[in-house]
Amino acid sequence: MAYPFKQIGEQKRELLDWQKNGFLPVYIEKMQENEGEGILHLSAATNSAKTSGSLACGVEGFKQFGINLIIVAVPSLPIKSGWTQDGALLGLNLTSNASNRALAQCRIDPLLHGFVVTYAQVAHAPLLFKQITETNNVLLICDEVHKLGRDKAWGNAVFEAFSGAKNIITTSATPFRMDGTFIPFVRYDRDGKIISDFIRTQGENVEDGISRPLQYIALDGDVSFLKDGIRYDVTFTDQLDDSLASARLNVAIGANTDFALMLLKKSYEQVLHHRKTDQKNAKWLIKCKSISHCHDVGDVIKKRFGINPVIVTEEDPDPAKTISDFGKSTDICLIGCRIIEEGVNIKAARVGTYLSNVTSRLVIDQTMGRWVRKEYLSQTGASTVFGPNEPKITGPIKTLESIHLVTPEKEDENKKLGDEKTISHPVSSLVPIQAIDTTLTGIYRGEEASAEILKIAQYFRQNYPGIASDIPEVELGKIAKALDPSLIEKVSEQETVETFDEQRKRLQKTINTLANRLAHLKGIPWKGVHKKWIEMGNPKHEASTVIDLQSKLNWIIRELEQASRLGEPSELLFQH
Repeated sequence: MAYPFKQIGEQKRELLDWQKNGFLPVYIEKMQENEGEGILHLSAATNSAKTSGSLACGVEGFKQFGINLIIVAVPSLPIKSGWTQDGALLGLNLTSNASNRALAQCRIDPLLHGFVVTYAQVAHAPLLFKQITETNNVLLICDEVHKLGRDKAWGNAVFEAFSGAKNIITTSATPFRMDGTFIPFVRYDRDGKIISDFIRTQGENVEDGISRPLQYIALDGDVSFLKDGIRYDVTFTDQLDDSLASARLNVAIGANTDFALMLLKKSYEQVLHHRKTDQKNAKWLIKCKSISHCHDVGDVIKKRFGINPVIVTEEDPDPAKTISDFGKSTDICLIGCRIIEEGVNIKAARVGTYLSNVTSRLVIDQTMGRWVRKEYLSQTGASTVFGPNEPKITGPIKTLESIHLVTPEKEDENKKLGDEKTISHPVSSLVPIQAIDTTLTGIYRGEEASAEILKIAQYFRQNYPGIASDIPEVELGKIAKALDPSLIEKVSEQETVETFDEQRKRLQKTINTLANRLAHLKGIPWKGVHKKWIEMGNPKHEASTVIDLQSKLNWIIRELEQASRLGEPSELLFQH
C-alpha cells in the first residue's frame, strides 16, 4: 500500500541547539549529497532527546526529500509512547497501535505520518514490512540498534524488511564496538568501531542544562559466603576472579542483607530530603536482579519504611501504563529489573538504588540514564544513585559523561530477550552467610570522594543546611574541607563503635538467618537446628552469652560447609 503525502502539522516545541544546529544539518547535507537517500547513525546519551532529534529529520524528509512514511522500530513496548508524544510536538501524527493485521489489511488512518513498532513485531512479519517499504518512500528509525545484534531473529528480520528504505537513521546511547554479531545498517571502521555521524555525550547534556549530573554513592562491605564448599570473607576492594566477584555481588545485594538494607535506607532518606527541600514530587527508582528479587525488596520496603512500592516487570500486562501512572501519582518508589534499563522515562526520578547483578557497560549507561532526566530545563541539582562499590559498576560510572566505547553482549541462545526470570546467579554451590555494610565513597562527574570527605559533607549539611542546599555530597565535602580544615578532626571525633547490645543483636540475626538456610539444606523444620544445638549441651538462644552466640554461629557455619559439599543447595537459598 502506498501512503498519500501528508502535510506536517504545527511544531509546538523548539528544537534543542544540538538538534537544530548539529544533527539536523548533518542529515540534510548527507541526503543532498546522495539524491535524498542514505544511512546515518546517531550516538546520543540517554536524555539527549534523540527521539525528537531523529523525528526532526523525518519532518525535513517530508519537506525536502520525498519521504511519505516514517517507521520507527524499537526494542520494547514501553518505549513506543514516547515516540508518538515527541512526534506530536513536531507536527507528526504517529501511532503506536498499528498491529500487523491492520497493516496487512491497509486499515491505517490516511492522516498518519507513520507508526511505531517493536522489533519483535517486525520479526513476526518481515515480508509485510518489506512490501510496505518497497511501495513507499520510507524513513526508518532503528532505536537502540545494538539490540538487533543480541537477537539474530530480530536482526535478520529488520534487515529483510527495511533494506529498501530510502532513509535510515540508527541510534544508540553510546558508540559501540563490533563483536562479530550482525547488526543491520551499521557501518564500522577498520578497528571495528561503529561510524557515528553525530555524537552527543552525557557531559554535553549536563553542561547545556538538559540533564542532571549524577552522583553515585558506593557502599563497601564485608561479604561472607560458601562456594563449592570453601568459605570466603571478602570486601569489594579485594581483587577476585569473575566467578568469585559475581558471588560477592549476588550475596551483597540479597534483599535482607544488612548491606542491601543500608543502601535502601540511604536512598529513602535521600528522596525524603528532596521532597522536603527542593523537589516535592521526587521519585525513587530501584533496579533489581530478577522478578522474585523485586518482590523481596518490595516486602522489605513495606516493612522497614511503611510505604507500598510500585513493582513493574515483564509479568505486568501493561508495563507502559504502570510506569506512566506511577509518574503521575504521588507514590514515591518504583521497583523493576530489566525494564528499568530502557523502558522507564520518569522525569521526577531523583534517587536510585542499584541492586542488580548486571555489570555490562551498556546496561549501566542505560540504567544510570533513568536518573538524569528533568521535568523542565530550569531545574538544578544532581541525582543520586546508591549501589555496591563493585569495580565493574563504579568503573563505567567514572566515565559516564565522556565519549566511550561499549561492546554489546550477545544474548544466550536459550534465553528469550527481555525475560527477566532467566537472569540467574552465575555461580554454583553458593551459600550466602552475611553481607555487612562498612564504608561509603562517592563519584560525581568523574571525581571521587573518600569516606572521610562524605562524612565531612554530612556534618556540614547538618550544621549549615542553607549553604549546603542543592550541592551533592562529593562536591560539598571537598568545599567544606577547603573552607574549614578542622572539620577533619570534628568528623573523626564522631566515630562510633558497635555497642554490646548491637553486637548481640547482630549475632542473633545472623544465627537465625543461617540456621534457616541450614534447615532448608537438611530438609528439617527451622527449629530443628536450634534443637540440635541445645541437645549438644548448649544454652538456649535467649539465655546465651555473646561468647555462646559466637560459638553457635561458628558451629552453624561448619555444618553449612559440610552440607554444601554433600549436595547442591536448595533454590530457596537464593531468594534473598
